[in-house]
Amino acid sequence: ALLLASDAPLIAAMLGVLKTGKFYVPLDPSQPQTRIGYILADSQSRLVITNNQYLNLANQLVPDGVSILNLDELDSNLSAEELNLSLSPDSLAYIIYTSGSTGKP
Repeated sequence: ALLLASDAPLIAAMLGVLKTGKFYVPLDPSQPQTRIGYILADSQSRLVITNNQYLNLANQLVPDGVSILNLDELDSNLSAEELNLSLSPDSLAYIIYTSGSTGKP
């Protein structure tokens, strides 16, 4: 899951997740905490990517057993080597939760 504002770090995180062959669930930090918590639990996210701005919120909402990756603490000297993953056009890219007619996201 991506707990970031709608700016450059969010785009970088989206692309990074997709390049690993995984999918992401965007979380809007301005939404009520109960909604974010519900989406985290329902999506069964195993990793939440965030930054210093939303780290406290992530620490409050992320269930036990889910890792938090703080983009602001990443080593800028990490390898930029391509991963050479084979992805199909049918690979899942993201899951979007909307309020829908039931009121639940």
